[in-house]
Amino acid sequence: MIDICKMTLLYVDDDFDVSKMVIGQLKKNYPMQKILHAENPMEALRIISRCDPDIFLLDVLLPYLGGEEFALFLKRTFPSRPVMFISVCRDSATIERCMASGACRFFAKPVNFGSLFETIDALLVQIFYWRFPRARCRPAPPAR
Repeated sequence: MIDICKMTLLYVDDDFDVSKMVIGQLKKNYPMQKILHAENPMEALRIISRCDPDIFLLDVLLPYLGGEEFALFLKRTFPSRPVMFISVCRDSATIERCMASGACRFFAKPVNFGSLFETIDALLVQIFYWRFPRARCRPAPPAR
């Protein structure tokens, strides 16, 4: 049986110290959710092929493929899944490009975790309600 309350969040950032802090805060605030980390888009693709994340959280400055380009790929591949950015780049042109790539939110580093968690909470509720009718409408297993 699928647990419709269990969600998976993938955080993609190559900065070790920032990643450690963000992942730690996410795991502390969302102990029942699966929190995954990738250092770059290539590693993220390997994780995505195995885990099918519900929410993507990206840095703008990533090796191999920039965060904006990766967000465009994610939105083409998973149009209904939210993509958010956490980045030290906070100039208006970068933020506009990130939002144009399909992101639903942009958070500047250092991260305001209260604001980040508010947004994630709202997304988790949206995902739950999107899943709920599908789970409820599945046929019951045959009686034994």
